[in-house]
Amino acid sequence: MHRKSIHSLAKKRNYLPIAFQKNWVLLFSMAVSAYLLIRERGAYGKVILFGFMLLCFSAVYVLSRRAAFSSVVSNLICVLIIAVAQTKQRLFGGNLTFFDVTLLDWQGLSFILRAQAADILPIIAGVAVAVGLVIWLLIKEVPRGTRILGIAGIIVGGALLSAFSNVYGPDRQGLPGFQIASAYPRYEVSFFVRTVANSGNTLWRLWNGDILEKEPGLTLQDINDGSHCTASNAPNIILILDESSFPIGRLPGVRVPDALNSYYRSFDGSSRAFGVEAFGAPTLFAETSVLTGLSSRSFGELKNLMPRYASNNLKYSLTKRLIECGYNTSTIYPLDSGFANAKIMYSSLGFDEFHDKNDIKAPDRMRDKFYYDSAIANMKKRMLLHSGPQFTYILTMENHFPWLPSLFKTHDSHRGEWSENPEVQEYIERQLQSLDDFSSFKHRLADEFTSTPFLIVRFGDHQPYLARKLWEPGASEVTLSNHISKFQEPYFSTYYAVDTVNFIPKTKLPDARKLEAPFLGPLIASLAGLPLDSLQAHYMANVEKCQGLYFECQNGAFARQVSGALSRAGMINGL
Repeated sequence: MHRKSIHSLAKKRNYLPIAFQKNWVLLFSMAVSAYLLIRERGAYGKVILFGFMLLCFSAVYVLSRRAAFSSVVSNLICVLIIAVAQTKQRLFGGNLTFFDVTLLDWQGLSFILRAQAADILPIIAGVAVAVGLVIWLLIKEVPRGTRILGIAGIIVGGALLSAFSNVYGPDRQGLPGFQIASAYPRYEVSFFVRTVANSGNTLWRLWNGDILEKEPGLTLQDINDGSHCTASNAPNIILILDESSFPIGRLPGVRVPDALNSYYRSFDGSSRAFGVEAFGAPTLFAETSVLTGLSSRSFGELKNLMPRYASNNLKYSLTKRLIECGYNTSTIYPLDSGFANAKIMYSSLGFDEFHDKNDIKAPDRMRDKFYYDSAIANMKKRMLLHSGPQFTYILTMENHFPWLPSLFKTHDSHRGEWSENPEVQEYIERQLQSLDDFSSFKHRLADEFTSTPFLIVRFGDHQPYLARKLWEPGASEVTLSNHISKFQEPYFSTYYAVDTVNFIPKTKLPDARKLEAPFLGPLIASLAGLPLDSLQAHYMANVEKCQGLYFECQNGAFARQVSGALSRAGMINGL
């Protein structure tokens, strides 16, 4: 048959393949689709991405009957997901999820636009060009083909997503949540799509306020009852989040100066391990656990939402308890207030004052001394305005990644080769600088607040990411992620230390191998000699019985009973 006759026959019968003839836009778009599939890492990731692309293409084709238009729209959706996911990874770490998008508010969006302006402007420009192309295609491309093929594509794409999002996936191969970002850096689209596909049960739990795992067995009587707490002769309390800090000398083959070991010791000369629930990041898990007394693991698959939901829906916190005991509370925060909605979160947790990087006039990051000096200046002002004791929460940044020598000027006395690994060498030098800064901070408190008592508690929020391959040299990324996803040691231990100025702690430190984050708040109140409410007393009565473990104590029953008791006491809304 003559070629012209074949072309006429195909056109007459409205076959979909006619769109492929002399359609350079469609061919180019198909090449982009192929690249996206090749780029996506992991066999199940490619299958999920293919199903998603097929579903998007087919859905748009059913509506428009334009093949090139549908293909371009499908690719644009995938590229936009990748761009947004990479922006999140640069700012916060972790993968983009469905709930990141649904929970984004104006404050969070404005912070992202400010923090990533250089990267977002090209994205916006690209989106504008892409929208123009899409509109041009919609106008120029002639509708052709049958919607039956589009409906079939929707069925096949939906089936693939349903099957592989529930049967296969990173959380079923030991690669859940945060760790997937490093183990599979090109997993953005399929990971996000999985969270969308599996969001039904999560949305149902959110709607019904069934987020925390709970069970009966514990009754709390006097939570948040200010009449049971007085702060006579109580010390000023300083809580320091020591960003990315842990005793790096624990790593195999890593030696450190003898002086650095003193940095992790408490007033009694002991060095104690602190249990956290994240590796490499995020900070929010540890600090929320310390301030609320809850574990992110109690939120199950919703653990990444724990900081936001716990702060907004929990009436109980260490800060609120201290306010009832007469404390004035404030935060020295090294980042912009819009980062992770920090100002809203800390206000919800009960802090009277919040000072972000703009308030304390800090550049992007400074050595610890800058934040300690800011805290001292702030405490002096507050002591003139408030007669009661102060609770000051300081977050530092010196040990945060990247570990590049150019970021901080290291003290000359710290020169010396401690590791052939340049990142480890830089990390050790920064830790030594943190030791100097903290020692100077204590001296300033003693000199400038004569006879004023201070209780100072420090903790490392998570190990630095550089430790990932140093614990198990030669292990594959999948093996490492398996161990991390199962909360195996030694990845989830940092340190906590208690120091004093003009004050003698009212109790000894727990005799436990490791103290997990939810126990630290009640321990602070106990060390300060404050009357404990029934929840704090319950924690302190069981900390040694549980060997310092919270979530795994009594096979999880301890944590579930605490959540149940808080719920029945009206301390939890919508959790």
